[in-house]
Amino acid sequence: MPVFEYTGGIQSLDQCNEATGLLKVARHAPCCHGWQLLSSSDSPYGHMPQVTVPGEAPCQCTGLVPPRNAQVVVTANEIGSLQQLSDTWARCGRCSHPVLEHGECLLDPQQERSRRMKVAIRLDELLQDEEKLLDFHYQDPDLVSLKKQIHSLAYQRKKAQFLQPTQTMEHSPSTSKHKTASIAISTVNDCTDSQQNTSKKTRKRSQDSQSTGPVLPRSILNVDVFQTLSYIYQRAYHLEACAALSGDTSLARWNLASMRQLFSLAKRAVIRLSPEIKRSICKKCMHIRIEGLTCHTSIRGTLPSNTETKRNQFVMSKCTYCHHVRARMIPLAPEIKVPSPSTHRNLSQRQRRRRYMWRKHHTTVPDSSPNFATIPFGDRLKGTSWESPYKRYVEARKGDMDFLDKALETRGGHVITAGITRKGQVGQVLDVSSHDHA
Repeated sequence: MPVFEYTGGIQSLDQCNEATGLLKVARHAPCCHGWQLLSSSDSPYGHMPQVTVPGEAPCQCTGLVPPRNAQVVVTANEIGSLQQLSDTWARCGRCSHPVLEHGECLLDPQQERSRRMKVAIRLDELLQDEEKLLDFHYQDPDLVSLKKQIHSLAYQRKKAQFLQPTQTMEHSPSTSKHKTASIAISTVNDCTDSQQNTSKKTRKRSQDSQSTGPVLPRSILNVDVFQTLSYIYQRAYHLEACAALSGDTSLARWNLASMRQLFSLAKRAVIRLSPEIKRSICKKCMHIRIEGLTCHTSIRGTLPSNTETKRNQFVMSKCTYCHHVRARMIPLAPEIKVPSPSTHRNLSQRQRRRRYMWRKHHTTVPDSSPNFATIPFGDRLKGTSWESPYKRYVEARKGDMDFLDKALETRGGHVITAGITRKGQVGQVLDVSSHDHA
């Protein structure tokens, strides 16, 4: 039975050489056999050259494991060289691929390689505390988020196209030597079918999610990332307060790097920070703004302009370090209106027509023009040019008071009337007796 030695008891990168660190990374990193490694869009190391690991199909192995019948023992001895690593751990017991293809750590820059080794050493340290260091198939739910940090920040994996048997082709006779070159022919139909099947599955899942609603997780994913973000912000806030109260600004000298790590880690883990946290950090100097200590806050208003009829108010926050002013508009209180019940009822066209016809026939519209039939005859002449001739006529006909009283009481009737000429003289007056007899 073959015996495999696995180095344990390492607590820092200084106690580990390169070959031992590559073995620890290969244990926790996925296999890259048959994968295409592209430069990551948010890589801190700039653009990296594209690398394709040859293989018939992308390997789905999640980490290096020893053969099934092998015996693994913990030792304090380190692996001497890469050649010794390839001889000792030649193939993976799960996918039978070389040990160095798990993680492809040699393609990363030296700084990224050291970072990944530190993550692997930390994972082994936690497994050793649980006495699971030799259990290569053990899955700890508390280490899932930390295991994601073992992936390279310089490269991102992408499935390469499935390859068919190679086809030979000779070069043109113009070349000095005739050589045969193998050309990989990609099966476009298979890729198209797989894309169609994937789109159908995605469409079906979206329809199911719309019908049943979003599925809420039972637990918080990446708990340790949330704890790390909370610790970074609370530590920076505490140092800012101590520096402002003591007058020693050197206490908050690490906040610039801490806030950049905060935003970088949140972006890497796809976590949205609270708007209150973003507003409390100065974008120019990366110091945390604490009201009364590291920033001055004031509320200012603006007069209504031609286009805006309401007065706007702004919260002005000025940083004491860089004197950067940040203005934030205060949202106006919404006007709550209780709509009438009839506006939210869905009425049909026939119901709307019936309501319109009923209002049309049962609603009386008052007439804006005055009705002279209800005004006495004497009141009609007040304020007009006919008033003075009418008074003279009344004084001249004092004997016919009955006629005048009846004329004054007449409200718009034309039974008895007196004509007045254009020059203001009273015309012929009808005889009441002859009119009654007629």
